[in-house]
Amino acid sequence: MSTGLEIRSTGRQASALVATVALGAMVALAFAPAASAAPAGVAVSVQKAWVDGQQGDVATPTIFSGENGNSAISTATGAPGTFVDTAHVASITVDPNSTVGIYETLGEGNVASYNAKVNCIDANAVPVTTKVTEGGWSLVAGQGVVAITCTLTNTNSTPTLTLHKVWVNGQQGDSAELSLTPMSQLAGLTPDNLGTVTASSTVPANPGPVYEDMTNVVTVPLPMGSIDLNEVLGANNVGGYTSSLFCDTSGLLNTSEEGQVTLFPATFEVSGEPSDVDCTLTNTRTQATVSAQKAWNNGIAGDIANIRVASETPGNVGLTASTATGQAGLYTDVAHIASVTGFSGEQMLVREDPTGKEIHDYTYTVQCTDGANAVPALKADGGGYLVNASKTSKPILCTVTNTPVVVTTTSTTPTTSTTPTSSATSPTSATSTASTTSVSTSGTPTTSAAAGTAGSIQSGGKALATTGFNVAGAIAATAMLVLAGAGFLIAARRRARA
Repeated sequence: MSTGLEIRSTGRQASALVATVALGAMVALAFAPAASAAPAGVAVSVQKAWVDGQQGDVATPTIFSGENGNSAISTATGAPGTFVDTAHVASITVDPNSTVGIYETLGEGNVASYNAKVNCIDANAVPVTTKVTEGGWSLVAGQGVVAITCTLTNTNSTPTLTLHKVWVNGQQGDSAELSLTPMSQLAGLTPDNLGTVTASSTVPANPGPVYEDMTNVVTVPLPMGSIDLNEVLGANNVGGYTSSLFCDTSGLLNTSEEGQVTLFPATFEVSGEPSDVDCTLTNTRTQATVSAQKAWNNGIAGDIANIRVASETPGNVGLTASTATGQAGLYTDVAHIASVTGFSGEQMLVREDPTGKEIHDYTYTVQCTDGANAVPALKADGGGYLVNASKTSKPILCTVTNTPVVVTTTSTTPTTSTTPTSSATSPTSATSTASTTSVSTSGTPTTSAAAGTAGSIQSGGKALATTGFNVAGAIAATAMLVLAGAGFLIAARRRARA
C-alpha cells in the first residue's frame, strides 16, 4: 500500500500537471491567514486603605500570578476615618485571562484588630469580580483589559474604650482635660505605656443644669491588660467640682457599691473577651456659703440696719436686721446673720439696705474671711461689695461695720466791748471763737449754735433763727454810753458853776 501521492504522467501531460500544481500552491499561499500578534499584558495593582487605623499598625499587601509577584508595606497614620495609602502600591503585569491572587500580612506588633475586604475596578472604572480564596482573594485579568486597580481596606474592629464628660451646674468657660493611657500586658513583662490620648472639654455658654459633651471624647483600643483613666481640671476654673466615673461594662477597679470611682487616676482592667466600653466622667459643681453679720462701732441706741446677701441665682437671698444697743466701742451682733448657699466660685453681693426709718448717718466697711485667710470684697457698681464663694467650699463670713458720722463745726463770734474813758474815746472790740461737735441725723449734719452764732437750733423739728448779733453785749455797751454821757454833763455843770 502506498502512503504517498503517486503521479503517473509523461510528456506534455506531465509538464501541464506540474504547472497546475505550482499555480495552486501560489494561490494557497496568497490566501492563507496571517499569523496573529502576541497579546498585550494587563497591569494589576493593589493599594492599601485604613479605616480608623491605629497609628503605627502595619500591613503588607501582596499581589501574584504564578511566580510573578510583588509586595508593599503600608503604615496606618492614626487619622480618624479613611486613609488611602497611594504611596505604597504593589503591581505586576500579567497575560490576559491570567488568574491573579491577592493577600496581606499584618504586623505582629499591631495594637488593633481589623476586618478586611477587596474591591477592584478596571481602567474604565468598571468593577472587576473578585473571589474569596483561602487566605486571600483572586480575580481574572480579562481579555482586552488594560489595567486593574484593587483596594484592600482594613477597618478597625478592635473593641474600644471611650471616655466622655458630663458637667452638672458647670460654670461657663470651666474646663477639664480627659486622658486615657492603655497599658499592654505582655507575657513576662511589666506593662508598657502605649501613649496617652487626651481631649479637652469646656463648659459652653448657657449649658443648663446638665451638659453632656459628646464631641470632645477620648477613645482607645482595648489591649489585653489595663487602661488608666484620668482628668485634670483647669487651673483657672471659677467653680470647684467633685468627680465620679462610671463605665457601662464591668472592669473598673476600686469601685463603690454604685459602681463608681471617685479617686483618680482610675484603672479599667480588660479580661475575657473584650467588647466596647463607654465610660462617663461627671463633674458636679460644689456649693459654698457666704454669710454677713453686723458690727456697731459706737452705734447709737435704737438705730437699725438691714443686711442682705444675694447670689447670682434669682431669688437666692439672705436677709437680717440688726439694732444698735448704744454700747460704747465695738459691738458685733452675732445673733442676727444673713446667709446664702450658692455654687462654689459664684459671685455674691453683700450690702446694707435702707430701713425706711430716720436713723443717724454711718459709714460702713466690709471685711470677709474663710476662717483662715482674708477673702477679697470688691465694691460693686450699684452699691455693696462682691465676694466670690469659696472654690473649696469653705464657709465665708463677712462683717459689715457701721461707724456713725461725726461732724465738727467751728464758729467765729464777734464780741464787742466798750471801755469808757475820761476823754470819751471810741469803744474797743474783741473777737472770741466757739467750737461744737455733734452726730448727724437722717443724713443731715446737725449744727449746734453757740451764742451769737448764725445758724439754727433744732427744736421739735423747727429751726429757731438767730441773727448773729450779741444782744447782751449791745445792751451793756449802750448802758456804758449812757453812764459816760451822764458823767460828761455833771462835769460840765461843775465847770459852769465855778
